[in-house]
Amino acid sequence: MTKTIWFIGMAIMLFACQVKTDVASSGDDLPVDVPVYGYYHSQPRTPFEEQENAIIDFLAANYPTAEQLDSGIYLMVFDTGAGDTLHWGDLIRIHYRVSSLQGDIFYSSDRQGKPLITYVGNGVDGWNVALQRLQVGSHALFAMTSSRGYGEAGFGNTIPPNTPLVFEVTVEAILDPDDQ
Repeated sequence: MTKTIWFIGMAIMLFACQVKTDVASSGDDLPVDVPVYGYYHSQPRTPFEEQENAIIDFLAANYPTAEQLDSGIYLMVFDTGAGDTLHWGDLIRIHYRVSSLQGDIFYSSDRQGKPLITYVGNGVDGWNVALQRLQVGSHALFAMTSSRGYGEAGFGNTIPPNTPLVFEVTVEAILDPDDQ
């Protein structure tokens, strides 16, 4: 009798300790021919990982050949351009659009009717990092988690807290600050 109870108890413990996964959360159903899925978190444990998965899903559906930079920012270059590479502190003229993963446009140089003139280093962290991977003439898209954007604070009433961002940019020129 004691052995039977002991055996049943051990069997219950054994089955209770098994890790259960389902295909939807294990990543097994992700297409193997989409490189960006190589960074997918099969069981996201943090808001950062959830945001990164949302970015990866967005990119896989729209820009499957985007690459992940060492910084964790995702970059898709449509046109490399032929000019000088951008560096921290460069004064640049750039067309841009910043939006959510759902396509809600927060800001755009088109809405302003002219390109933005700014310094590399004056934007959010992800903007500053990604721009330094581009050259004059580049047309690119980059996506980042909120930790590289406006974070938990968001930006006023325009960009909600914890919002991953997508930037599409075309770098027009590096300007001479003395001519401005």
